[in-house]
Amino acid sequence: MTTAQKEILDQKISKFFYANNVSFLSVESKYFNYYKYVEIANEDKLEMSITNILSNPSLYREAQHLQKQVDVVSKALDKLQSDTAILSIVVSEWLVLLESEVLDPYKANIRKRMKEATEPFFFVANMMDPQYLVIKRK
Repeated sequence: MTTAQKEILDQKISKFFYANNVSFLSVESKYFNYYKYVEIANEDKLEMSITNILSNPSLYREAQHLQKQVDVVSKALDKLQSDTAILSIVVSEWLVLLESEVLDPYKANIRKRMKEATEPFFFVANMMDPQYLVIKRK
């Protein structure tokens, strides 16, 4: 591939990412635009090493898995950073992270950070919050 061809390809890729409002290094860009990557790789006759990387289905699956993990954590962060966040929500969101199957490899780390970040009265607040109160009837 000549220098001129590389420059044209760089321009195409930059325009694509600018038009789709995504970062080149973003997990989301890889996840949502996988087929566009393959199309660019095939259309512009990229070097084989680059084409192999872009068209690797296991890379795509891994990006999907990482995106699911990021989604779970980002939803928790959104709730915790909101103006309406209270202690009972903190406990609830930590429990959501612990129960998430996509975060199974990180359970020990999550549990450790939860222990560092919470105090016993957080759990009392959670138990007393009507939103999380579970009443068992006989």
